[in-house]
Amino acid sequence: MSTRSKALTPSQQSVLHSVQSISRPSSDTPIVRQDTPRPATHSFIDLASNDYLGLARHPRVQAAAHQAIDQWGVGATGSRVVAGTVPLHHRCETKIAAFLGFPAALLFSSGYLANLAAVTALVPPGATLICDTRNHASLIDACRLTTAPRIICDVANPQELAAALHQVASAVVICDVVDSTDGSVLDIPAIYHTTHVAGALLIADFAHGLGVLGPDGRGALPALWTAGQAPTDLVITCTLSKALGSQGGVVLCSAEQRQHLVNTARPFIFDTALAPSCAAAATAAVEIVAREPTRVEALHQHMSALTNALDLPPVAAGVVAIPLGNPMRASVVHRTVLSAGVEVGCFRPPSVPWQRSGLRLGGRADLSPEQLARAVTVLRDALQQGN
Repeated sequence: MSTRSKALTPSQQSVLHSVQSISRPSSDTPIVRQDTPRPATHSFIDLASNDYLGLARHPRVQAAAHQAIDQWGVGATGSRVVAGTVPLHHRCETKIAAFLGFPAALLFSSGYLANLAAVTALVPPGATLICDTRNHASLIDACRLTTAPRIICDVANPQELAAALHQVASAVVICDVVDSTDGSVLDIPAIYHTTHVAGALLIADFAHGLGVLGPDGRGALPALWTAGQAPTDLVITCTLSKALGSQGGVVLCSAEQRQHLVNTARPFIFDTALAPSCAAAATAAVEIVAREPTRVEALHQHMSALTNALDLPPVAAGVVAIPLGNPMRASVVHRTVLSAGVEVGCFRPPSVPWQRSGLRLGGRADLSPEQLARAVTVLRDALQQGN
């Protein structure tokens, strides 16, 4: 051990050892992640991003962002409760709330922070958290930040969920509507019925569902509406950075819950507000989704074409998973696909368990038939080579 290492505390030595292990990968540490910049323009076929509807570069979305920068500058310059709120924030909140049938909404600077805020601020004292086994890292971290006891179960299993609710007097159920790694979709109406009967609050992350699920991008949420509005014991969180092509997060809730978040949610009070340009871009994107449901239809058609051509089960969301059994094989196939001009995701530990390592395809509504056919050919060839 070096003289420098001896001077470190045990905790610091552990961190140093971890960094050195990653820097010198071996058979025991085969996965090394890199934040390689992508070019502004390229010829790759994009099946890696979450720009499901192709709105990140839509002219109206870009124009809205440019106009906001011209009017308000680049950054929000402060917290929403100090000097950071501009009319564009309220307009975006109103648009998204109306689109999903909620009385109110509150923007955050990321979807991650929206989840932290919703869970830490809206869980009542004395409640137990019932968390789905496959929750996103942001929901897991949010639950850890509370002092509430936790029960981990398969929320999609009616018997498991009912048994967990039966164990406690007060509960908040927390889950992802769409699994970001494989595109599986929870039956939210059924889960909500169970939580509602038990008197529990349901907080569901709709990040990969907004603008994607159902014929119009609202998924099954309209089935829960009464007189056009969502129930008060349901809170939905979303990101603005996937189907909407912008940046930021939002919590959809009742007016009372929104006011509570404004006054108690630390990610809202102590963080600089979402940039006005991102709020404006998201507003324009929501308007496009509402007016042009054919974009959602095109996404579904492309997802069906992908799954049919690759002999995979059909999916309802914008994600297709190709499990490959282990991270080494996933990495090899991923490199083969990338070298042939197709960008796809490669999921491995810690994002997924070892055996669920594989490719992750993100659908696009704006792919041409030629691009779709080319992607299928490349994927087929790479998978055959990887066997």
